Amino acid sequence: MAESVTDEFHSYHECYDASPFAFCIVDVLHIEKEKPADLKFVYLNDAFAAIQGRPYSEILNNNFYQIFSNADEKWLTFYGEVVKKGIAADFTEYSPEIGKYLFIQCYRIKEGRCGILLSIVNDAGMMIHIKGRVSRRQEKEAENQIKLFKVLKQYVEQKNSKDLTVRSLCTAAGVSTGSFYNMYDSLSDFEILFLFSDFSEYYHRYMSRKNAAIGTNSLEKIISILSGFAGYCRLKGRDFINSFYSSDAFFAIAFTENKKYTNRKNILLNKEILFKDIALCIEDAKKEGLIDPKFDTKTVGMILYLFFNGILVNWCISNFDFNVEEYVKESLESFFKNNYVTQFYPMVKKFT
Repeated sequence: MAESVTDEFHSYHECYDASPFAFCIVDVLHIEKEKPADLKFVYLNDAFAAIQGRPYSEILNNNFYQIFSNADEKWLTFYGEVVKKGIAADFTEYSPEIGKYLFIQCYRIKEGRCGILLSIVNDAGMMIHIKGRVSRRQEKEAENQIKLFKVLKQYVEQKNSKDLTVRSLCTAAGVSTGSFYNMYDSLSDFEILFLFSDFSEYYHRYMSRKNAAIGTNSLEKIISILSGFAGYCRLKGRDFINSFYSSDAFFAIAFTENKKYTNRKNILLNKEILFKDIALCIEDAKKEGLIDPKFDTKTVGMILYLFFNGILVNWCISNFDFNVEEYVKESLESFFKNNYVTQFYPMVKKFT
């Protein structure tokens, strides 16, 4: 249940707080007024939280792709069209994030904001009809991916992922190598997909814990996000990070709008986990006057990537002998205090 009733949402609290019908309001977030980047939950009732299978406090004021980091991009398309065109729409879609078929009704409340009413499709006839849209092959591939993920996670936790081969992975998972290559081009291809999934799970937990003390402005939020990424690197251990850092995965997972990983097989790789959150923070920082509003977000993001990259390289070659999270925090605080974004912008802009 809502902790407080603001004037803005007073009428919604009165109408929906105790309603058995799942309802929420989302803001559609954009990067530099381009395509939708994320959805922020600004209101929801308990019935909506129950359908999502998450605590109310974990959803409110958080972004959809932080909570469901492997979620399908289709939701951005649906709700983006509603707020852009000012229309009302209803549709039935499968939600892989919660494993349910949903009947969704939505409408624009005002520019950039829409209301969403959800109900679970529980009529047997309707379920059979809708399930026909998901092929048995797709279901089997999803099952195999889960099996492979579990095995790779065990290798990583045991710190022996460097000994992994496609054959050993498939044998341990009970998946044929033919099935593996129907889904992935190589072991590296699969490992990158795993990293996206594994990191996104860590990132969501980290951000959920940090939200209450994340800082008072957008630059402090950027510092918190990147400190969290540094923490992930530390937790995974030396061998894993050495192999991770030397692969394409590091660059893909971190900051870039990397088209290389949006192929038809790796459908989960079309969301740059950190880039969107950092880009939204940069947008807010420009509005707050903390970053020059004339600077484009992509270039500022690249400056941060290069700076963070240098810290992590230093950590690796120094034999991991300092607290990397604290060092990232202190270094970025100094970086912003000395306005290095402005100093580096002209040079980096030439290459972006």
